[in-house]
This record gives sequence, structure tokens and C-alpha cells, in this order.
Amino acid sequence: MVSKGLSSISVHVWLSVVPQIIARIHTSSRQITEAVHHLLVSIAKSHPQALLYTLNVNNNVHSSGTSITADMANRRDAGQRILARVVDMHGSELVDEARMVCQELNRCAVLWSELWADELLKVHGQWEADGDAKKVWASLEQLLSLLDSTDKTAAEESFEEQFGEQLREAANLVYEASQGRKDIQEAWSVFDSILQSMEAQNKTITSLVMDFVSPKLVERGQNLSLVVPGQYAEGKVYPRIAKFIHDMKVMSSKQKPRQIAIVGSDGHKYKFLLKGHEDLRQDERVMQLLGLVNTVLEAYPETKRRDCTVQLYSVTPLGDNAGLVGWVDHCDTLHAIIRKNRNTHNISVYSEMNVINEMTDDYAKLMVGQQRECFEASQDVTDGMDIARHCWTHAPNAEVWLDRRTTYVRTLACMSMVGHILGLGDRHPLNLMMHASSGRIVHIDFGDCFEVAMTRE
Repeated sequence: MVSKGLSSISVHVWLSVVPQIIARIHTSSRQITEAVHHLLVSIAKSHPQALLYTLNVNNNVHSSGTSITADMANRRDAGQRILARVVDMHGSELVDEARMVCQELNRCAVLWSELWADELLKVHGQWEADGDAKKVWASLEQLLSLLDSTDKTAAEESFEEQFGEQLREAANLVYEASQGRKDIQEAWSVFDSILQSMEAQNKTITSLVMDFVSPKLVERGQNLSLVVPGQYAEGKVYPRIAKFIHDMKVMSSKQKPRQIAIVGSDGHKYKFLLKGHEDLRQDERVMQLLGLVNTVLEAYPETKRRDCTVQLYSVTPLGDNAGLVGWVDHCDTLHAIIRKNRNTHNISVYSEMNVINEMTDDYAKLMVGQQRECFEASQDVTDGMDIARHCWTHAPNAEVWLDRRTTYVRTLACMSMVGHILGLGDRHPLNLMMHASSGRIVHIDFGDCFEVAMTRE
């Protein structure tokens, strides 16, 4: 009954919800699993490019080497069955290209020094929570297998040469502790020293060369049949990957995302933010929902006339720990705009925070009334006109200034209402950008959605 109903719906209807369909690729219901399988195969017949990136996410879940659950393995196997059918229908070249591109971009997103630093902090937290040395060893054992791989890049060879022996020594101490023969604190003292070296090294990374971190993308990532991420469109000519630009800029924010560029078969340069340490599957769903919101807003004459729409951009998950976000040109974060304005007037960008720190040692532990008192006191040290001054001084004339100010207000208000409905949190000046020429507000990072921040401990 389910399969018959699905087959009666035109394939193109499903293209906008492919990620949601693949999210149900394996369920406890055999009937639903088979129906989803048949639906994805029918989509693959006409639109294989619409599936490849999303299907490869399951192959790169927990690519760090940490434990894979039975459900993850089942989902991965189900995805492999769909990919095998794509090979039957369209040949292996396209599937091989997608697998290679996704794996190598994961490699670029998180270097081994970043991966190990992240995982060591996690396993140490796990140890402090339950004191189970066997769990710590199970996590480290998966990571250690990476060091023994034969397919290393120059960056990974360098890491293995610098840290490999120390990591194996410390991991062996953990194994002995898991067998009750050693005190695990001996291992933590070694790991602490290694971790400090890794973190110091990671802070110095400002750029990466693709030959060093992923020679495969340089050698094999040219003139591909695979579509540029986020550019597939039904019934239209879409650009395929012609080559990857070799130089990657590493951003200075906490997770050190990379700015990368791909040249398409149409000659256009497509820019992306390659983010590691983050699962972008929720961001992808939110972007789909915002597209639906835009459809509603554009259907209503008053909101359409006022251009009250949400800025969209492509989001392409590559695994549970990395993904690509389409780059929005000519935008700066509100934090960067405020910093530039204050530097011009010799005002500290942390003026408000300094006042709060003078009033309390732990703002988070204060009562709501006390927090409000600190917040109001912090607002008195500046006039709060940083954004307004920026808009005024960067406008060539009063007419442009008025247009930008109007767009700023409308898009800020529009997304504030949408964000309230979505339960969107983590809205701070680093997660809001403003377009230089239009004044349009662009929101980024949708990890805190559906009021999740309200239940976080």
C-alpha cells in the first residue's frame, strides 16, 4: 500500500526533501525501509546527482574512528545498497567521484592534530564522568588505527612522525589501566603534554595547501562529472567540478573553518566555508524550512513588496563532523563591524564585558534580577550606535543610507520572528552578518534550534 502510494507521486516532488527521505533509510519497520529504498532508487534513475552527497554522509559518520553503533552500521549498509543501484544505472565513475570528494573534504576539514585534540578532551571528560578505563581504551583504539593506515597524506605523515610514538606510549598505559595493571593517571600526564603541543600548533594554522592535506583532490579532483555542492537544479544546466583551488584560508574562530573555492565547468568560482567539528545536517534542514518560509512571504503582497525574505545559502553535510556552507560574498559579522568602528574611535570591543566582569566573578550564577542589573550597567559605557555609525559612514549618499537602513530593519525583524518560531538560540554578533551593499541581515549557524538551549545543562 505504501509503495503503491509513493509510486503514484511524480519523482520531482521528492527532490526538495531528499535529506529527510535518506534520514529514514533504515527503520525498525521493514515495510517502510523497503518503501524508502524503492523511492530512492526511482529518484536515482533520473536524478543521481541529487542523492550522492547526502548518501555519502552515512559513509563518513564517525569518520574520526570512534565507535560505530549498530544503527549507524545499518544506515551505512542501506546507503551502500542505494549507491550500488546507482552504479548499475549510471556506472561507477560518478559514485566513485562523490565518495572521493566527500572523504577528502572531511580530511581537509579536520586535520589529525585537531581530531586528536578534540577526541582527547572528549575521552578525558568521559573518564571523569564514569571512571571507566575500558571505555577510554575503546575510544582510543579506534583512533590509533588511523596512525597505522597506509594511505597517509603529507600532513598525516608529519603528525605521525611528531606525535605517533608518544600517543602509542600513552595509549598503551590506558590499555594497561583497563586491565587493572596501571594507574590511568600516568597516561593522562603524557596526554596532557601532547595536547598542549597540539593545541599550540593548531592555533598557528592560518592557511593550508591542498597538496599537503589532500593530494587526491589535486590529482583526481579535476574535470569531474560530479555537480558542484549545492548547485544541482532539476531541468537546468548545472555546473560540475572542474577543479579545486589549491590554497585554503583558515579562519580565526574557535573551530578553525576553512575558506575553499571550487571552479565549476561554467568557469565560475564557487566559494564555501568548510566547517569541521560540526554536524551540519540540522543546518541543512533549517535552510530547507527557511526556503518554505520565503515561499509564504513571497506569496503575500505586503511582505513581497517590502522584500521581507530570509537570505538563503547552500548547506552540504559531508558527515557527522564536517560540511560545506555556501559563501555569501560582501558580508561581515556584526562583531567585526562593531570592532572596526570601535577601533576607529579607540573604544574597546569588550567595554560592556569588562563592566560585567568588574561587578561579578560568575555572571551565569547570578539571579535573573542581578543579571539584569549588570547588563543595564554595561550598556551605560557605550552609546550603542556602532552599527548606525557604520551604515552612515559607509553610504555614498543619504538615499543609499536610507535604503540600507530600511533593509537592515526589515530583514532583522523578519528573521527575529522566524527565529522565535523555530526556537533559534545562540544569536550573538558572530552569528549575524550584514551585507555591505544592501544592509541585509544574514543569519548563520543553526545548531541551537527548537529551544534546545533552554534544556541544556
